[in-house]
Amino acid sequence: YTSKHGCEILLPQYVTEAGLIQKQSGSMRANYIGGSVAKSAFNFGELDLLYEVDLNFLQCTARYTLSSLENKYDQPKNRYILDLKNELMSITLGDSYPAIDQYALNGHHVRGVNFNFNWSPLSVDIIKGITAKAIHGDPSNGTIVAKIDSTSNPTNWIISLSRNNYTFQQELLAAKIGFQLGEKFYWDVNYIKVEDNIATVSREIPGADIMLTTSDNIYPFQY
Repeated sequence: YTSKHGCEILLPQYVTEAGLIQKQSGSMRANYIGGSVAKSAFNFGELDLLYEVDLNFLQCTARYTLSSLENKYDQPKNRYILDLKNELMSITLGDSYPAIDQYALNGHHVRGVNFNFNWSPLSVDIIKGITAKAIHGDPSNGTIVAKIDSTSNPTNWIISLSRNNYTFQQELLAAKIGFQLGEKFYWDVNYIKVEDNIATVSREIPGADIMLTTSDNIYPFQY
């Protein structure tokens, strides 16, 4: 079974005919989903804050989503966005899902800067950010594993340690230039570079728990 509860608060909307602020609005939403599947319980909560303001020359949107699934040992579940746009350009700071190429970058989550300029017949897109944050792993749950080599000398085992359950920070740089004439001609060229930043993950995790397994016993110790 599942159950879902939610509430929504809408802030008053103001409309002015003159001045810097033409229109503004805001909302706050909270949702909770709980239940069980195959006797396993699950609970999920989310808080969403939204503020929109229409200036005389620029439209601004700020949004922050707080998730109960956020965990420092996993990829981010919280989302934040600051979106600024007018008739010629748009800039999104924070989380976005850009589409540059249907085969290489089409709606993948990016945290960083997403810039678009569109002045017909020319369009320019530039995206810079990270597609995966660095994860060092839970020190109490297998971040360092032990390997035993007893083949070379049965009385003198060689124990080697290696890192496990980690993710390098993945950095993205993408650009696209497009040119369109009417509805029958469109040409574009794009550049996409994705690279793992190896230096973002530490080779050593002080105090990590390590389980050393032999044929007759399990020996826990700390790194």
